Amino acid sequence: MTRAAVVFAFSAALLAAAPLVPRDGVDRGELPGFKGWPTHLDGRVLTPLPLEEREARIAQTLPGRIARMTDGQREVIYRWIAEPTRAIHGSEECLRGSGYTLGAVTVDGDAKGRRVRRFVATRGDTTLLVSESIEGADGRTFDDVSQWYWSALLGGSVGPWWMVTVSQSVAR
Repeated sequence: MTRAAVVFAFSAALLAAAPLVPRDGVDRGELPGFKGWPTHLDGRVLTPLPLEEREARIAQTLPGRIARMTDGQREVIYRWIAEPTRAIHGSEECLRGSGYTLGAVTVDGDAKGRRVRRFVATRGDTTLLVSESIEGADGRTFDDVSQWYWSALLGGSVGPWWMVTVSQSVAR
């Protein structure tokens, strides 16, 4: 085996094991730094909703917190994430797993310049317009969970992070 192959194999093994290494400084019980849920989004008042079963399951293993809210027209899922974790996945996977067909994904900026992932999800008579983004305490934003995870794990983004998913029913 060449030296380059050995270095590559060793590097790959280290990266594969990185998620298994305990991270210092975060007590999953106390979650230092959590200051509460937002009360408004885009100028609209948010009302808390109970977590659905899948969100409650994720909340049990998430190093952070999850809340589900509405502004009367849209449903908003907030995830406050204290440390990099593989317990987070994008709404695309969740919706696809629930039987939705997904339209093309676009990535653009919102009014504050944050990167946002947008797509349409359809199941039967229901069509949802979905947007999602992750923002770190350092202001860095991500439109993709995997991109966020590796950046956060390797120190390219500073947490805690807010993942915000907004869905709204649209007429077809």
